[in-house]
Amino acid sequence: MAIQAGRDEGARLVAGGGRPPGLADVPGLYLAPALFGDVRPDMRLAGYIWINGSSRHFTGVPFGGTKLSGTGREEGLDELLSYTQVKTINVMLGANG
Repeated sequence: MAIQAGRDEGARLVAGGGRPPGLADVPGLYLAPALFGDVRPDMRLAGYIWINGSSRHFTGVPFGGTKLSGTGREEGLDELLSYTQVKTINVMLGANG
């Protein structure tokens, strides 16, 4: 599904993207790592990518997406700022205040 969606949007499949060797008789959905070229930021393919592992997060590095993949970034400064609002408080000090 994702492979075809990438092609439909104009990305070029450079390598992978098929069923991994040795899993032809194993039930389930398996997809070999895919490498695309000519990907633009507005494509559904553009997003977070894991290499040699998954689900590891690094302190201060935002994780998450935009478009249809989420509502913003988590685990970074962006998340903290999403819970804040700018407010100005003026305090007059002295005889004329």
